[in-house]
Amino acid sequence: GSGYVTSRGMRKVSESRIAAILEFSWGMSAVIALMLFFAIDRPVSRRVVRLGQVISRFSAKDFDVRADDSFRDEIGELGATFNGMAETILHYERSLQAEVKERTERIIDMEKFAFLGSLTAGVAHEVNTPLGVSITANSHAKGLVHAIKAGYAESNIDEKEFLRSLDGISESIDIIESNLDRASNFIQTFKQLAIDQSVEEARSVKLKEYIEEIVLSLKPKLRTGSVTVDVEVPADLELRCVPGGLYQVFTNLIVNSLVHAFDEGTKGRIVIGGKRTDGGVELSYADNGRGIASEDLERIFTLFFTTKREAGGSGLGLYIVKSTIVKMGGHVHCTSEPGKGVEFIISLPA
Repeated sequence: GSGYVTSRGMRKVSESRIAAILEFSWGMSAVIALMLFFAIDRPVSRRVVRLGQVISRFSAKDFDVRADDSFRDEIGELGATFNGMAETILHYERSLQAEVKERTERIIDMEKFAFLGSLTAGVAHEVNTPLGVSITANSHAKGLVHAIKAGYAESNIDEKEFLRSLDGISESIDIIESNLDRASNFIQTFKQLAIDQSVEEARSVKLKEYIEEIVLSLKPKLRTGSVTVDVEVPADLELRCVPGGLYQVFTNLIVNSLVHAFDEGTKGRIVIGGKRTDGGVELSYADNGRGIASEDLERIFTLFFTTKREAGGSGLGLYIVKSTIVKMGGHVHCTSEPGKGVEFIISLPA
């Protein structure tokens, strides 16, 4: 009996020890698992989070960001794959930007020279008018000369008639001279402005005189409406610059006013001013037209933005104005209210 009891007691002790060992083993396994989680899983999680942050920055157009691909594991391979994809996207992005820039510059150049071409008909009219008057005056003078010759040959011209004919001839010569000067000045002005568009050479410019020449070249367009342009720039104000840039700025500003600020046939006024500043020259351009809506004001210099698409607006005019001024090293600011006209302040370095 006592042997049975002892054997059963020993079995109970063995079972309790086994249970204790199993509990210890499970506890150790849990501790080891927890340690492995913190030792392995958390660093992996951090790397995954960092990779996600890199992708988010790249999506926000931070194209220079790259993933850490230094680890030779699955996450490292994923990072290397992303970096390869990023390089490909960056290559296509730069190629696309270069192509867009090239095409935009080509469109702007076409717009610049197309504008000169559009003035050709007006130039022909401006030249034909004084030439026509000169031809008429010349015909009148020739008639008077023939009359004098005929009267002299027939001995029936008196001194009073002779002097009257000479006065008529002198008057005709004055008319011819003034009209030929007018045509010559216009041709020279237009020729110089056309040359300035193709030759980007800096020279000293008397601003009042040059802007008045620009206004003269636009006379055919200004005549179609009732808009006057007053150049209130000091006569002694000079600026060393590429003159073609000034032509682009003021022709586009004036044409923009004619298209957007005034209805056809409406009377209006444009005033161009200027003054010397410590850093260079400040030019102002203002019209008393309809003004610009507040929601459009911040977009007027944006490429291809126009409120007159149906009327043939290209959205290039004010973009050319700003890009030209920036190219000249200056900046431009516009203020306007609906019904109160518009004002552009242009600052150019000396």
